[in-house]
Amino acid sequence: LLDAAVMRRAAEVTRAEGSDAWYERPVEHFVPEGFKCTACGTAGPFRKETDILDVWFDSGTTHRGARLMHAGLDAAWQRAEVDGGRIAYFEGPDQHRGWFNSSLMVGVGLTGKAPYTDVMTHGWVLDPQGRAMHKSLGNVVLPTDVIKKYGAEIVRWWALATDWRSDVRVGDEILTRISEAYRKVRNTFRFALGNLNDFGPQDVAPRAQLTAVDRAFADHLSARVRQLGRDWESLTYHRALDGLLQICTVDLSAVFLDVSKDRLYTLAAADPARRSAQTVLWHALHDLAIAASPALAFTAEEVWQSHPGLLAEAESVHLARWPARAETGDNGEAWTFLLAIRDAVNSAIEPRRAAKELTTTAEAEVTLRVRADVAERLAGYGDELAGFLIVARVTVVTDPKATEPEVEVRRTTWSKCERCWTFREDVAAAADGATLCGRCRAVVEARGAEATGAAPTGADSGA
Repeated sequence: LLDAAVMRRAAEVTRAEGSDAWYERPVEHFVPEGFKCTACGTAGPFRKETDILDVWFDSGTTHRGARLMHAGLDAAWQRAEVDGGRIAYFEGPDQHRGWFNSSLMVGVGLTGKAPYTDVMTHGWVLDPQGRAMHKSLGNVVLPTDVIKKYGAEIVRWWALATDWRSDVRVGDEILTRISEAYRKVRNTFRFALGNLNDFGPQDVAPRAQLTAVDRAFADHLSARVRQLGRDWESLTYHRALDGLLQICTVDLSAVFLDVSKDRLYTLAAADPARRSAQTVLWHALHDLAIAASPALAFTAEEVWQSHPGLLAEAESVHLARWPARAETGDNGEAWTFLLAIRDAVNSAIEPRRAAKELTTTAEAEVTLRVRADVAERLAGYGDELAGFLIVARVTVVTDPKATEPEVEVRRTTWSKCERCWTFREDVAAAADGATLCGRCRAVVEARGAEATGAAPTGADSGA
């Protein structure tokens, strides 16, 4: 009997107890009080049907149930339909006659519209040798086993980091490599959170107050995040995750975070140069958490929940809008220019380090011989250039014959500050025996004054 009263009762029980109740509860649990057969008028006995009506019909109606049960999801679906957004169904080629087809039939039958804008058909999953998985071969990799060993995020990353348009391979070596990539991204988020514990949206410095180096990287970061958005929208997920990994491991960890540690660790909390670095780091944390969320659903949410400034924007990273930064006209060209200078300097320093003439780049003083136009660009970075190159001092000399930057390296004669470990001209021993640069001396005196309630003795406390 396909009766409305019975269907309503079954729906009530399912909402309260789950769909397994149909198999666990007696038939009387689903018969409305006073119910009689509409064909013969008898009150039973009745028997439950336990055969599946159609497995593809069941899965094909999930979009309808999701929209009816979750107002937020339905609103997002409607926005996508109106704004030209994309709703993608992602499964293997066998689903063209299964889930894809049944969803299309149900959607058109109920609303006159398909429940999706795109159907993405991925290839078959193969073992590391490129063989199809079969129980007889013993090469089947169970997702449950992978999750136990690596975690669900690794499975999700693997599924999206491969070019899904062709057959994909999976095995321990591949999953270990992906696990390492995931760890690098997670560690980048941890570093950002650790250095933003005293920073929130209210502390963001306007672009004009950022240091020249930070402005260059901020423009580069914005351009990279825009590209991540294009990759997600074009459904080239492997490119999006490759880009995310490169931003975290190269742009941030290998360069920006490395050159910013001195300011983040040694300057006074509210020092403008430190706040400048934190502003860029804040944008990176915010934007990359959103950019990572389609693949690293739980990690991105963990990041979002770990900073009150992010929670003030949205209660979940999955409810946050894609980051939109004001266009500056610079797609990162200034950062590319700085990296080229850095590469030239590091290439000149490395042989001196290999020969044990220098222990670190911080001990080096460099002279750059460049064309007039390059010298003019470098002048815009002023004293920041030494900090960016992590050297003691930089001298720029105009040389019309220099087609490429020519670098001269020598060991500095300046002393090393015991606190910040940089070599500076004003490093001196104080009465207390500490050998500090003027910058660190001012910070230490300011902290001491705060502790005792006295005024700092330095002209510039840095506080």
